[in-house]
Amino acid sequence: MAALLAQIEAAAARRGARRVLAVRVRLGALAGFDEEHLGEHWALAVAGGIAEGAELCVSRSDDPLASGAHTVTLESIDVEV
Repeated sequence: MAALLAQIEAAAARRGARRVLAVRVRLGALAGFDEEHLGEHWALAVAGGIAEGAELCVSRSDDPLASGAHTVTLESIDVEV
């Protein structure tokens, strides 16, 4: 989660964002947890930061051979500038 947050914060900073409104991620087929578990960790990880209150949109890959099959991949963010 720390690496994902670092990516989000860097992308937000590049865009001069005051806050992050939505985050879209892809959950790899072999990531070892589900969307609900990710959402629980998300809520704790973003508390007090630029992404607090941001909507987390998760798509799940079902391809165990795809690139990023073991990870959560940041796809995009929506921000308020």
